[in-house]
Amino acid sequence: MRAQIILALLIPFSVAAAQEFSQSASYPNATRDPSHIWQDKWLKRFASRGKGADITEWTLKANGITYVISQILSEDCSAQLCPTRVVKLTLGAAPAVLVDDMMHLGATFKLDNDFITDGEYRFRITK
Repeated sequence: MRAQIILALLIPFSVAAAQEFSQSASYPNATRDPSHIWQDKWLKRFASRGKGADITEWTLKANGITYVISQILSEDCSAQLCPTRVVKLTLGAAPAVLVDDMMHLGATFKLDNDFITDGEYRFRITK
């Protein structure tokens, strides 16, 4: 009986731990970031396409906080990784950058406790 109670208490936390981000915006050929996450100097075009970088954003609201993952497809990308930032949005404040790293292009991003995952790698969220 005691083991069942402990198991019942653990299951909801482990199931709810990983939450998936959903794509919320896309800005092709951007030379300025409408969300103010990237400085203009980062928005370099990819190969010979367009004038600027392609910006894709994913959003997740959890525990009263809005998290945004912003990824740019630019000349700074490697074969599978592109510059990516995870930011925390607070009303009336500049976006707070929690992670600034290279992540898989167009990955399925998840929030798992204090980590963001891109399907292969885990990135600790700085507080």
